[in-house]
Amino acid sequence: MMQTTKSWTQYILLACLATLVISPLESSQAEAQQGLYHLSLSLFDRVGLPDRVLRTMRKEIEGSYANIGVHIQMEIYGPSVPSVPSLKAPTVQVLLWPRDGTLFQVSDKTMGLVLLKAGQAPESAYIFFPAVVRALTQGRRKSVADLTSFELGRALGRVVAHELIHVVAPRHPHSQHGLTQRALTKEFLSSLRPAKLDPIAVKAFIRSLQNRTPLEAEALPTTQALSRQ
Repeated sequence: MMQTTKSWTQYILLACLATLVISPLESSQAEAQQGLYHLSLSLFDRVGLPDRVLRTMRKEIEGSYANIGVHIQMEIYGPSVPSVPSLKAPTVQVLLWPRDGTLFQVSDKTMGLVLLKAGQAPESAYIFFPAVVRALTQGRRKSVADLTSFELGRALGRVVAHELIHVVAPRHPHSQHGLTQRALTKEFLSSLRPAKLDPIAVKAFIRSLQNRTPLEAEALPTTQALSRQ
């Protein structure tokens, strides 16, 4: 996983992504006292994955954060959706992208990328689908066709969960183990054991959620415009 600073033009380019809306749960005073948060995630799948893969990915993302008292409510939109709707809320943006990260001058092995703009909190991240597949198919496997829906969905969910940490808590460094480790290996992405956040990452994530300020998201460019950049 990598973070980098890019020009303002590339930062605006990143706006055509999935939208993560962050707000405290208001259902009861008891929940507020427990520090529970509600994250509404609109995931834009530009790869066109089967429903079976998307269901597994959703379960992995939701489960990773449910363990720390954060409820994620996801909306998934396919390639036919031309743009991200305008929202007025604190937002973070994520895109499941069908190409590798060489557009942003990073290795084709990079699975996720958060672009940073000096002086501003990050709002966006890419998930590079070919790099995730490449990590899973090391060894005897040769292509995405050799992966089950469960294997692919679980791995994608873990990469998304990792990048959400970078977007929400960009100052938190990588750890030695768990979802915030620097290199998400084939073994980690394929493990049947639940992926967890370490206690320091949990504290940083919750603190950053509490400190985020509302932003107004304008109408975002179409997929076609994004592809021409």
